[in-house]
Amino acid sequence: TTTGSGTIRLANSVAGTQFNGNIILNSDNGGGIYFSNGTSGSSILASGKTLSLGTFNAGELQISRFTQSDASPLTLNLVGTSTLLRLGPSTVFPGNVDLRASRLLLNGITVGGTAYLEKNGSTNDNGVGGNSFAFTTTIVNAGSADLSLGNTTADVFNGDLIISNTGTGRVLMANNSEDNLFNGNIIVNSTSGSGIYFCNSSGGTASFSSGTIQVGPDGFSAGEFGLRRFTQTVNTPQTITLTGTAILACGPATTFIGNVAFSAPGITLNTTTFNGNTTSITKTGSGLNSSVGGNTFASATTTIGNSGTGTFRLANTTADTFNGDVTFSVSNGTLEPAFNGTNIFSGNITLANTVAITIGAGTGTLLFAGSNDQSVNRTGTAAVTFRRFTLNKIAGHVTLNTPVNVSTLGTFTNGNIITTTTNLLNFSNGAIISGGSNASYVDGPVRKTGNAAFSFPTGDDGVYRPIAISAPGTASHHFTAQYFKESQGYGTALATGIQSISGCEYWTLDRTFGTSNVAVTLNWNSADCAGEYVNDLSDLRVLRWNGTTWANHGNGGTTGDVGAGSVTSDGVITSFSPFTIGSSSMDNPLPIELIAFSAQQRQHEVLLQWTTASELNNDYFTIEKSKNGSDFENLITLKGAGTSVTQKQYEFIDKSPFK
Repeated sequence: TTTGSGTIRLANSVAGTQFNGNIILNSDNGGGIYFSNGTSGSSILASGKTLSLGTFNAGELQISRFTQSDASPLTLNLVGTSTLLRLGPSTVFPGNVDLRASRLLLNGITVGGTAYLEKNGSTNDNGVGGNSFAFTTTIVNAGSADLSLGNTTADVFNGDLIISNTGTGRVLMANNSEDNLFNGNIIVNSTSGSGIYFCNSSGGTASFSSGTIQVGPDGFSAGEFGLRRFTQTVNTPQTITLTGTAILACGPATTFIGNVAFSAPGITLNTTTFNGNTTSITKTGSGLNSSVGGNTFASATTTIGNSGTGTFRLANTTADTFNGDVTFSVSNGTLEPAFNGTNIFSGNITLANTVAITIGAGTGTLLFAGSNDQSVNRTGTAAVTFRRFTLNKIAGHVTLNTPVNVSTLGTFTNGNIITTTTNLLNFSNGAIISGGSNASYVDGPVRKTGNAAFSFPTGDDGVYRPIAISAPGTASHHFTAQYFKESQGYGTALATGIQSISGCEYWTLDRTFGTSNVAVTLNWNSADCAGEYVNDLSDLRVLRWNGTTWANHGNGGTTGDVGAGSVTSDGVITSFSPFTIGSSSMDNPLPIELIAFSAQQRQHEVLLQWTTASELNNDYFTIEKSKNGSDFENLITLKGAGTSVTQKQYEFIDKSPFK
């Protein structure tokens, strides 16, 4: 008993002190009572004997290097507002314990039974750690300051852990030590405090090897639930539902290997990896939650949603990676995926939105990657916008099953986007494209809205062939284009002065809103069309099918050479429909679309066979042969089919082949 201002120190510096009777502690006004305060002191409480309190309402009770010999229950309730219970290091309680004080420092105790630990004061307490709990442990912060564990040495919880924050401070688990172990269920309650945090300081790490994380019967309605540097090592599903104004903060460096279903008024995601088969994360509250990003969603299916009134922003600093299918769901508020950085999407994207979603609303880019086919889908009713996207796939294509607007930039590197007249890719006013090649284009219709010149990234059947327009007069006007790697089937009537028309390709270009008139530019690449294609650029013409005739819109200029280039109409065009390349002379042998040509030796003869997909005004074929690949001589002139849109087969036998 201490009633003065001093302290009582027992077994202070001598090892092995034996207490063979009951110990009753009283401290009314003094500095407190200390067991083995000196580092060389230690003591043992004999079996059958108890440690208890009389009246302890002032000062510190320190129990260090103290071993209770049997599993008798231990209750220490320090009732004063300025009491401090300091336990450890090397303190062993084999039985159940109930430990409460204004201040609580856990510096290395081993508890063999259940444990109830409560802090209720107004001073921050930072326990060293090194504690071990065998069975269910309950930790309560009913005070107005922080209760912190594991600041230097890791703690081990082998049973269930129940954490309740009913005060206004925080509970900080595994705060700044490595390799803390949680081997049972974790049950959390927070009704009025600042929250519950795992590994909040940068030096803390923890492993969760059994059971589930659960919200307890009191709920988690206030403060933050922080899971930082926290690794799940057992494949169990995790369901966490927070209410009120609570925030769920995952990461940095957190990993879940089981399925997760998280719901909270506020959610932030920071370099967290989700490896379960399914991941579902939903924000339900108000305000802005801006996630750092750098997360990896490796689940086969991921759903991220916002059903609250606030803003849920992903990848605000570092890009996220989605390895599987992802659904973005928003029924209220704002959802901003891929806000900044180059965010990787390797699966299907589904938008379940009743309010508009913009992917990459900051400076972010949506990168279509991977070697599988992907699709963009919508089950909601509101518009879908990609601010920036890059198409760079190892293999496969992307199919749009919903209209998509591009507001800033579309980059085509590898892979195709497949569209339809219903599910268009629309480049909004001010949007531009980059790239485009035979390896990457839009296979289907493309729309451009706005008053700037634009080259449509169109292609078909392994061929990139853009069609371009000059600037429309009004920002709201739009044009829609598509390329076809085949002979047109509209008709054979040619305008006066036109001698031939392409049998290789054509485009459709429609003015789908507005009255703007534009010049049209068509492109060619002779290597993509069988046989000779372009020989004289000056004779090329832009042709438009007007319903009865291929009208001549002239040659307002060309680029390139006979191998590849472009031809622009001579002035703006006022009506729109199918377009293709024509020629005012026969110097450009445009009309033949050759599918196959073969030469097969038959004893002393050679069988020549070829097939055309279409012919337009094709009078005849001239077949030549050569010994050296440079010098040719005529072999035969064979009558062509004239005009045909069906396959035609031809053959000829060379009876005098070169030896």
